[in-house]
Amino acid sequence: MKLFPQGDQVFRVLSRYDDLLTMAGRPDYEPGDTLALIAPFLAHHGISQEHMADLAEKASLTPGSSRLVGELLQRGWKVFCITTTYEGYAHNLTGRLGIQRENVASTTF
Repeated sequence: MKLFPQGDQVFRVLSRYDDLLTMAGRPDYEPGDTLALIAPFLAHHGISQEHMADLAEKASLTPGSSRLVGELLQRGWKVFCITTTYEGYAHNLTGRLGIQRENVASTTF
């Protein structure tokens, strides 16, 4: 959302709206459905999966996360990531951690 003017402010409002709908127990609404609200803004500003993938290349990782995932994989663990993040971002970020793409569940944009 920060890729377009005032996108961070729009995100804060939509995120708060998501929180309110979740707390109200609105039927057929799940936490994280915010992405459906965000998509029209991204599309309007021409933000693509490629833009999201580029952001994931530059994103900082939680300290120790690469080492943890690497050690788990070395020990034969299957590592998965389940996220509401859009695919372009999720696949690139988890790829940096060594998590196989087929082990990532994310949101299609």
